[in-house]
Amino acid sequence: MAKPASPIVDNLQAAAVHFNEQGVPVSDTFDDIYYSNDDGLAESSYVFVQHNGLIERWQNLRAEECFVIAESGFGSGLNFINAWAQFEQHAPASARLHFVSFEKYPLTVDALRQALSRFTQLAQYSQQLVAVYPLPVAGLFRCRLAQGRVTLDLIFGDLLHTLPRWQQQAKASVDAWFLDGFAPAKNPDMWQSSLYQGMAVSAKPDASFATFTAVGAVKRGLQAAGFQVEKVPGYGRKREMLRGQLSSADKPQQKASNPRTPAPVAVIGAGIAGLNTCYALQQRGIETILISTAVADGGSGNRQGAVYPQLHAEATPLSDFYHAAFHYAQHWYPQVAADHCHFDGLLQLAFNPQRERRYRAVAARCPAALAIWQTAAQLRQQTGLAIQQDGLYLAGAGWLTPAALLSSLLARFRGQHYQQTVTQLQPCGSDWRLSLANGSDIVASQVVLANAHAATELLQPLAIELPLRPVRGQVTLVRASSEATSGLADNAKVICHKGYLTPAWQGVHCVGASFVRGDTDVSIRASEDQQNIDSLREQLPDIAALEVVSSRAAVRCSTPDHLPIVGALTAAPGLFTLLGLGSHGLTAAPLCAELVAAALCGEPAPLLPQLSERLAPQRFAAKRGE
Repeated sequence: MAKPASPIVDNLQAAAVHFNEQGVPVSDTFDDIYYSNDDGLAESSYVFVQHNGLIERWQNLRAEECFVIAESGFGSGLNFINAWAQFEQHAPASARLHFVSFEKYPLTVDALRQALSRFTQLAQYSQQLVAVYPLPVAGLFRCRLAQGRVTLDLIFGDLLHTLPRWQQQAKASVDAWFLDGFAPAKNPDMWQSSLYQGMAVSAKPDASFATFTAVGAVKRGLQAAGFQVEKVPGYGRKREMLRGQLSSADKPQQKASNPRTPAPVAVIGAGIAGLNTCYALQQRGIETILISTAVADGGSGNRQGAVYPQLHAEATPLSDFYHAAFHYAQHWYPQVAADHCHFDGLLQLAFNPQRERRYRAVAARCPAALAIWQTAAQLRQQTGLAIQQDGLYLAGAGWLTPAALLSSLLARFRGQHYQQTVTQLQPCGSDWRLSLANGSDIVASQVVLANAHAATELLQPLAIELPLRPVRGQVTLVRASSEATSGLADNAKVICHKGYLTPAWQGVHCVGASFVRGDTDVSIRASEDQQNIDSLREQLPDIAALEVVSSRAAVRCSTPDHLPIVGALTAAPGLFTLLGLGSHGLTAAPLCAELVAAALCGEPAPLLPQLSERLAPQRFAAKRGE
């Protein structure tokens, strides 16, 4: 495996804009408008919807088919919400829209809101977009909209750097390109041959494109990349524009994306990894079989769990991945289980000098809306508790109830659920045979291993070794009492230190958690309860005696580099993994499930290759030189 490119996640320069007399946003950098002064919505429909022939193409989509649009400049998001609205009007109810857009200078959320506010007929779409719009940080951020019918991938950063990376895993996947952006004369750096080549590589045979410009250099660049190009009348005062399609005769033979994968797909494991995977596959219309002895076992069955990103002082693959995963999770969970989510903020206390240096550096490189450094006095004001240390405050983080969440996901599952143990996996032609403990067999076209460290027993006979490491953890449940705990019961924010403390839920706090590598025993140990309580008291010395009401021990599944193991096993075609989530499974699982589902269905991935490769099962063999 080639060495991944350097991480690209970092703060971006937000777009510098002003609004003219017509209320249209104007770029201060490029001295160009974001959409027509006359009627930006009509312009968007004419140039991109009409001249890509989208309405007729959408009307002819098959049930559950996914239509992919890629765009070279997200700007105000007008093209996206217009396409979304018209897709809902004309496409079959079960069809899906996947919209991928690149943006070097993203608008702030306030500027985005103002730019779209004049299109009142699209208010229901713009409001949903604003609600999930990412912070101005470089990277790919997946946004789930319309109950999963619409997927938006926003790729922030220089298109000339991000498109060549993205196209590696999006070959022959795009149905239509919106070639947009500021005018070539205003922004010549974007309109390069690498853009047109990237369009061609990512396009399906006979994919279409449309663009507002008719500049000769653009036409020649598209033709050189293999597109058939036609000049047609432009919108409004523009005399001409370009449209066309990729010439299938010139298209290299590539495997086009498949709207449906062969069925059924078997998912082993009904924890946070397995049920997220089932949900992602079911959203795509894939027949899915779930096999598990229990639901919400292991760490997935904890009473409360925190959802927050792991952020580092410098851009690292781990920090980049968890930021993208957190963005997806914090918007996805409220859509599928609103009653079980409490994103009211989370504190990370600087409990030693090393953590203080790290957290200060994190705050310096992150947008304040993601993480901000606060003094102990400020944190005391946030919580009402006698906090002694400074630390990070993550306003968008929080907690949820894993068991209730998984029960909700299981209730939505429409496939077969076998409450059995899988004892063996065997190739069966192009399929896989799964032998169950009751003596029966199941045949599936694809299998997703989402059963934590138990996967090693199934992989060993196939001569596949993954460095999955069991880690025991015990959580202590203590009764909430304002009198006994100096106001602890009134605090609504998760407090992380060497361990953690959750807000009270149904009269109980969770105090966690022990961390014992290599230990798979799940019996309750009084010594670990005491360890959890002592660690909490180090940070909150004013806490009085705590009444332990119960405890729970489970085994996490971790990896040497603390990143999950997600993707196809190249040594065993048809086998996929979603393993090694460690202690951050609630944050990582939804996006990891999207990564697996995208690979199974031939859709654009939710991560750029330099991150998805760092999650791939093959990364460990590559390090060993195999």
